[in-house]
Amino acid sequence: MAGLYGSIREAARDRLRGCVAGLDQFMVRFADVRTFPQGTVYLAPESSVDLDRLLAAVAHGFAEFGGVRADHVWHLSVARRGGEPLAGRFRASFRPIDALVRSVSIWTQEAPGGRWSLCHDAPLAGSASSSRSG
Repeated sequence: MAGLYGSIREAARDRLRGCVAGLDQFMVRFADVRTFPQGTVYLAPESSVDLDRLLAAVAHGFAEFGGVRADHVWHLSVARRGGEPLAGRFRASFRPIDALVRSVSIWTQEAPGGRWSLCHDAPLAGSASSSRSG
């Protein structure tokens, strides 16, 4: 069974690398603090042509597996719990954060509510573009 699982992981890694092969690194601005219903606090990025391009490439590359979830939310988790009370405290001193997107990762969760772990990381090419919103 480990051999099959390893083959699936390698295929996913190769597929992800193929999806992002023509995409360059880019800048993204995390400009808002939000929460998911289960209480996770996260930073939400501004709308971005580069993020749209990335999502389209990954959705196309994984189309036979259902593509990207319809309820996909771009985010950077900052706390697993705390909900709106924690988010409100965080918002009081939050300033937008500009970040360079250098790679795309596949993360897996062994069980609902369990820890997420890095499965694969695929680097983006070139230097960062300056477009941020779109």
